[in-house]
Formats: sequence, structure tokens, C-alpha cells
Amino acid sequence: MNRAMAQAWLVLAGALHFLQIPSMLYLRRGLALERDLRRLTPLNARLVRLFIAAVMLLLLGLGASAVLQPSAWLDVALGRTLALLLGCFWLARAVSQAWLRPEWPRGPGNRALLYGLWSLYAFLALSYGAVFAAGPFGASAAQRKPCPTCPSAGSSGKR
Repeated sequence: MNRAMAQAWLVLAGALHFLQIPSMLYLRRGLALERDLRRLTPLNARLVRLFIAAVMLLLLGLGASAVLQPSAWLDVALGRTLALLLGCFWLARAVSQAWLRPEWPRGPGNRALLYGLWSLYAFLALSYGAVFAAGPFGASAAQRKPCPTCPSAGSSGKR
């Protein structure tokens, strides 16, 4: 995979994170999450809502980062590490979606959502995995310019 293709995969995968918004709205209404949360104690219901909000914020933030800064993801080891982390996360999410199948509500719309989400999560896992597997695209150590404010490797670090 070349750099342009890796950037395109990152932008597409990052944009697909935003499908979490309509799927969460459906979860709240279509699968009656709010009704189930009312069965919990007030503290536990708040904790579940907080965890949902935190996961949503994290996923949307990482998605936005991939869309807005794909070259930064490809140029540094941290970007590839994030791609590996997200590939593993979405793979686990795809597996858990398949695990939910027996409990998922019946009905044509619900089944379509179940398989649509499974496909989305599997696609995201493969996309991020491919970006990670493509290898580093950043400049080699010989091509990098030295940091003007960092002490050189051979100095004591005092200026």
C-alpha cells in the first residue's frame, strides 16, 4: 500500500466513526436503552450514561483526528500505534456484535442494523489493520533534520 492509499483509508475509516451518532440514537430509542437504564439505581444509570458519552467522545475525537491529520498518523510511530489500537478495538467490537446476535431484537430493521454494524466494525478493523501493516511512511532517521532545541545525543544536555 502506498502513502496516498494509506491516507485515503485513514480518512475513510475516520469518517466512518461518525456513524456512531445515528447508531447510538437508535440504541437509545429503537432498543429502549433509556427504559432499561431506569431499572438501574440512579448512580449506576449515570455511570452507564457517562461511559457511553466518554466512549463516544473518544471515538469521535480519534475519527476526527484521522480525517483531519492522516499524514501525521503515517509519519510517526504513535500514529501507527493508534491504527493498531483502533484495529484491535474495532475487531473486538465486530466480534462482540456477532456475540449479541442471539439477543438482538427480531424484525427486519433490527436485523439489518445488527448486520450493518457488524459489517462496519469489521471494515474498520481491516482498514486500521491495513494502515498499520503498511509500515512506517515517515522520513528515515538519515533524512530527519536534527531538533534545534533538543540536546544532541553526544552532548551532556546542558546549554
